[in-house]
Parts: sequence; structure tokens; C-alpha cells
Amino acid sequence: MALTLAISNAALAQQDGNRQLPFTTVEVTAINSPNNNPWGLVYESAITENREGQVCIHPISYLLNGLKIAANVYTPADYDATRKYPALVVAHPNGGVKEQVAGLYSQLMAEQGYVCLAFDAAY
Repeated sequence: MALTLAISNAALAQQDGNRQLPFTTVEVTAINSPNNNPWGLVYESAITENREGQVCIHPISYLLNGLKIAANVYTPADYDATRKYPALVVAHPNGGVKEQVAGLYSQLMAEQGYVCLAFDAAY
């Protein structure tokens, strides 16, 4: 399932005809996980599949200063793209990745109605 979010009135980062978009969706089937979680999440009670009416996760990537950054967008249960939601950008602790604490925090905040972006820091 592809996700289209309005982030600062921007559209997705792949080529769409002649325009460059700020981020691109990622196919979940391309992710290898040591614990069979389709998104590589490592925390207890992590999302294992997107289900209607529950918090969902949407893998994306975007370019930052020439670097491809991997990220996950967490959407609240019953997300409606026509509505506005409070949003958070969640950074992981030093040495971490988005599949650890940042993912857990993003999932918990999405359960409270936030749209969250958890990303892998470039440096």
C-alpha cells in the first residue's frame, strides 16, 4: 500500500512525470528482518502488519544533502488523509536506529492520534 501524506504541502520523492518529489515509498517485501517482523522492528508489541482501524506504518525514503535517508511514517488508527493531525519527528538515541526506541515512541504516539516520522540519522 502506498502512502501519500501532505508534509508542508509536499508530494512524494520519486519522479512523477517531470517533477521531483521529496520522498519515495519503499516496498516492505524488500526489507530483511532477523525476527520476521516485516519492518525490522525489534521492540515488544511492535506492529507486524498494517490493519484497517489500527496504527499503521509506512516505510519511505528521502534525500538529505545527497544522502538517501530511510524512515517510517506512523499513522493513527482510522487515518484519513483529508484531515489534519498533530505531527512529530522522532530521532533515535545515539547509536540507535528507527526500528528501536524511535519506532516504539512513534507507535505509542500514533496510538494517541499523532502522525510520526521515525528516521535513521545520517551522522
